[in-house]
Amino acid sequence: MRAAMSMCWVLLAARSRWGAPRSLARAQAIYSWPSGIRPAAALCGRCGRGGAAPDQATALAVNGTSLYLTGSYRGANAAFGPTTLPDAGNAADVFVAKLTDAGSSASFTWALAGGGAGTELGSKLAVLGNAVYVGGTFSSATVSFGSTTLVSAGNLDVFLAKLTDNGSTAGFSWVEPLPYNSANKEELAALVASSAGVYIAGYYNFYYAPIGVGNVIYSNFLTKVVDNGSSASYGWRQTVPDMVSDLAVNGANLYVAGIFRNSAAFGSTILTGPPQGPAANGACEAYVAKLVDAGTTSSYAWAKQTVNANFSTPNINSLAVRGADVYATGYSGSSTSVLGSAALPAGSFVAKLADAGSSASAAWVLQAGGNGFTPSALATSGTAVYVAGTMGPQTNFGNIVLTNAPANLYEPFLAAITDVALPARSSALLVDLSLYPNPAHATATVRVPAGNIPATLTLLDALGRPVRTQAAAPGTDCPLGLAGLAPGVYALRVQAGEALAVRQLVVE
Repeated sequence: MRAAMSMCWVLLAARSRWGAPRSLARAQAIYSWPSGIRPAAALCGRCGRGGAAPDQATALAVNGTSLYLTGSYRGANAAFGPTTLPDAGNAADVFVAKLTDAGSSASFTWALAGGGAGTELGSKLAVLGNAVYVGGTFSSATVSFGSTTLVSAGNLDVFLAKLTDNGSTAGFSWVEPLPYNSANKEELAALVASSAGVYIAGYYNFYYAPIGVGNVIYSNFLTKVVDNGSSASYGWRQTVPDMVSDLAVNGANLYVAGIFRNSAAFGSTILTGPPQGPAANGACEAYVAKLVDAGTTSSYAWAKQTVNANFSTPNINSLAVRGADVYATGYSGSSTSVLGSAALPAGSFVAKLADAGSSASAAWVLQAGGNGFTPSALATSGTAVYVAGTMGPQTNFGNIVLTNAPANLYEPFLAAITDVALPARSSALLVDLSLYPNPAHATATVRVPAGNIPATLTLLDALGRPVRTQAAAPGTDCPLGLAGLAPGVYALRVQAGEALAVRQLVVE
């Protein structure tokens, strides 16, 4: 599982211009800027990676205090701390490097390379214990990773490799090509690992038809890879519609997101896409589906899709999972879009799906957006959900407005969402609870539903800290004092026994 701190490292590696933390509480979720980000986390720029030629880091994975990077480097003298990698020439070779976070500082521990005469790129990473899995593409006729040499099937090929981290050193344990022997372009879209297996998704037989002849032609794959220690084998393969954007895994539960056109079958579940034709102009729908790995076979448990009333192109860029909670971030091109039963805003969003085993439902949706705003990554840590990406001149997170100067630059952003989970017995409390006036000044009134159990009122600030706590009798109108509170958005939690409800309160 991707760790939340990877967000901080990736973004601070780009440009470190963080201001004061700002936050917004909303219904069952809270947006906030994370605090306590260490300046030492500026990753590559401060740890001295790469050489004089252009390099790029494309993926990062975290395990405790160990951070792993992959990407490509060119030319000679590419140094990662004490390790200098072999000359990659005028093309590009793959690198995998380990950083050790010492708290107020970080340093490279080891780095390995792989490549050939052409261009190679490491694009995906996953870590499980001391096993580091890296996936990417190679264009060389032959490519070497340690003592293993792969032979290209043509054009662009996918590889998957396992490295064993021995602490201060590492080595390649095995390297495998994609087993579909495609002579056309192959792409790797996602890579995840859990105790149940290693999973990859992407495309093969991928090429663009000439203009006026047809659309993009590709075949998809979603495959399990069985790690046998010093070797690997390919397990089951599942069909997936159109394009896969991301995977997330929790034990044997695998979640897949992407887009589809026409209709899409996920086992017995059939999703319906928008009508196609000249007016559609590439219209599609986005989906999130759950796949259960049974060892040698797998099956879909459920699938959810976006539904648009007009021709638009929604997408889901990234997934994260914590227990039975599945989080998705993406873009909806229409204000009439829904994901399951939840309405999506016209713009970018973060949504939570509650996995009930054989079905799922949308728990909440938060909106964020602006010109040039693109959410591209999610991660979870404890009760926090982190979303990261790039923003243009102005981005809105609820009532948080971020501006970017100069306006023609794109900046990284990092936001934190505190998810307030609701127990199953909260539905009646949610219906009958009311809070007024809202916005409020010195006092707000909470109308507590009738019942046999007294309620506890807890007012939380945007960082999730209790600022007011008091008891309330059932079936009463309870005054809630707000004197001394700073203006802003708060979350009121009302709990009666196992029932819990949350309301947003604006203090002016």
